[in-house]
Amino acid sequence: MAASPSLLKNSWGEFQNLLSMRWQTYFWYVVMSFLIMSVGALLIGSIAYPSVQSVMGLLPEMMNGSLNFSSLVLPNFFLIGLIGLVVGLLSALIKFGAYRVVVNKKAQQTPSAILTQGADRYFWTLLVSIAAGILVFLVVVAGTIALILPGIYLGVGLIFTGFIIILEGKGPVESMGASRAMVSGRWWSVFGTLLFWGLFAVLVSMVMSLIFNLLFASTLNIQTFDSLLNSFAQVLTEASVSGNYDQVSSMGSQIMTQLLNTKTLLAFGLDILLQAASMIVAYYGMLAVYLSLKKMK
Repeated sequence: MAASPSLLKNSWGEFQNLLSMRWQTYFWYVVMSFLIMSVGALLIGSIAYPSVQSVMGLLPEMMNGSLNFSSLVLPNFFLIGLIGLVVGLLSALIKFGAYRVVVNKKAQQTPSAILTQGADRYFWTLLVSIAAGILVFLVVVAGTIALILPGIYLGVGLIFTGFIIILEGKGPVESMGASRAMVSGRWWSVFGTLLFWGLFAVLVSMVMSLIFNLLFASTLNIQTFDSLLNSFAQVLTEASVSGNYDQVSSMGSQIMTQLLNTKTLLAFGLDILLQAASMIVAYYGMLAVYLSLKKMK
């Protein structure tokens, strides 16, 4: 059964309203998220790159057992994990705040407003979101193991749990129940509408990827890099048989140098910004469906 014309039409109207009236919120959401992830990636790269270079240079000694891998690399893993945790916590803060600002027409669409809204009951929202995520995952997996179709059915019914937690402040179980109540009696309509937005987001992502490849494929020598990776895999396979890892060390260093140069990082940063166009369709599309269902109650 196709999506209900009314729900699809209503969600499209909500989507247009979000873009026209609240586009600044998403703009700042993308910029702030990009900055946080970029800083985190640069910090992790600055820590990991010397370790990887050291590992590549000392690979023969490590493989013959004369050098302990853990003593060389593991001390940095804790710091890398800590940076990743901070990036994740800040990303969740911005996500919570952006969703609350975008639906609150009285809220200013500024970075400070997003941070303020996100900080409101932040840890409670974070813990409830994690707990609900685990519960939803277990329920959907159980349904999938049963016959696959029950997993899809339950997944659609629980898909608005996160929005309800963030925007309505309900607990995990209560939010799951509220999500199922919203979908009850219109499951096929919701499924079809969500499918439309999902396919739309994929289409936009493909177009953005095509634009990126047309602009940067030759500049970044993507084919050359892919060829280098394939050669590295072949050399690594041969080394595992012969026990000679000298060439592996050399090629590994070449790959890290090419991957982490400034031009490559800037280009892939631009790719992330281009992909934000597909993210806005996915996020605002689902939010538009949620808002439409709230008005249809």
